[in-house]
Amino acid sequence: MSVISSFSIAEYGGLIFGLAYIICAYQKSNYSWPCGILSAICIIIVDVNETHLYFDALRHGFFLVMSCVGLYLWYKGEDAKKVIRISRMPWPNYIGYLFVSMLISGAAGFLFQQQTEAAFPYLDCFQMMLSIFATFLIIYCVLYAWSYWIIVDVISIGLYIMTGAYLLAILYLGYLISNALKWREWILLYKEE
Repeated sequence: MSVISSFSIAEYGGLIFGLAYIICAYQKSNYSWPCGILSAICIIIVDVNETHLYFDALRHGFFLVMSCVGLYLWYKGEDAKKVIRISRMPWPNYIGYLFVSMLISGAAGFLFQQQTEAAFPYLDCFQMMLSIFATFLIIYCVLYAWSYWIIVDVISIGLYIMTGAYLLAILYLGYLISNALKWREWILLYKEE
């Protein structure tokens, strides 16, 4: 069996639609929403059926919902070109979110380890929790939310490699680069303000 045929159709779909999402988002195209929806669906299929990263499946379910909201707002004609006012979060809050993520990951990871065949449940839950916090911090334009995304991307790359989802690891390398560039952009915008 060749390397190309060893990957599932869902994993290929996750990679292709995920890379399309990154490109569309970088170009500020509203076509990022349908690409995000299709990528999330494909990754959920891979997570549930192949990698057993159940918290990652929940995380992509969350992204699926957020992408549907974005698609709905786009369809309604909401103006997405609002001025970004970047803010900073006090360090105790930043550390607090990390601590809460670790607590929830410990409890939920233990439960999933005991009750399911979940792969790496503690780390999987931790990256899910950080993703949720990062999403809401990005909505409120908090500068250091990008550092959460960098951590999530690195963990996701590791999880996908350890579970054999190499195409999704490549996708998350793309997210890592994209998020690092976006963080740099926000730092420059914050300095200008």
